Amino acid sequence: DGYKIQAFKVDPATGNTTNVYGDIAVNVNGVLPPTATTSVAFSDNLSKDAVLNSTFSQQIEVIDTAGNPQKIEVVFKKTSATTWSMTSNNLSTTLTFDSAGNLVAPSPATSWSFTPTGGTALTMNLNYSGIKQLSGPTTALVTPDGNTEGSLESFNIGSSGEVNGVYSNGLVKTLGVLALAKFSNPSGLTKASSNTFQQSINSGTANIDVAGEGRGSIAAGTLEMSNVDLSEEFTEMITAQRGFQANTKIITTSDEILQELVNLKR
Repeated sequence: DGYKIQAFKVDPATGNTTNVYGDIAVNVNGVLPPTATTSVAFSDNLSKDAVLNSTFSQQIEVIDTAGNPQKIEVVFKKTSATTWSMTSNNLSTTLTFDSAGNLVAPSPATSWSFTPTGGTALTMNLNYSGIKQLSGPTTALVTPDGNTEGSLESFNIGSSGEVNGVYSNGLVKTLGVLALAKFSNPSGLTKASSNTFQQSINSGTANIDVAGEGRGSIAAGTLEMSNVDLSEEFTEMITAQRGFQANTKIITTSDEILQELVNLKR
């Protein structure tokens, strides 16, 4: 009917939902600005069973300060039973593990600065806290943050009311969270028109928040209809009629058989 949906605003810097709400607005021409890579996380496993001098490499994409993607390769090489070397561009470091497979050195975080070919200078924080050396395959992951520029391609609404924007660079950002109201006495609301109601003295004041907390959940892309399926009800009615007819036929047939038995005796 053209009414405006209310939604809580989202802080673009932190991604957290604020307590301010208003008319929901989705800018279909919205552009997500590029963000330079400032952190690279290392996680998963470097195989304890790997043979000496075996290597494992992974190509990653970092975003320079101009917003351009830069491909770099990170190479791990096993140098002893408890150490691996890691090299990439001007980076060279040694990862040391204890007998239980936990990282001993370097410290969980360190800094790496370099200028990629054809790009601008980068300074990144390296976090090794998630990497281990355990038995099994090598599944080490190198995950940089940052993103290239992206335009809004589509959006969807989750069960908690979050309006998620899907961007061309692969990122999904929450644009807002639908606001729902509940009342201490919902039956006291005053009917305004078709399916709209107004707050009244009997209903109490609106308690507005996000989905959940006694407010139910959002079923996006659905339309509430009658819970009576006419075709199913007609089918069941016909089935009942046919069942009744069959039962009366059985009684008639039984009566005829008994009549024949009486006639035989005579």
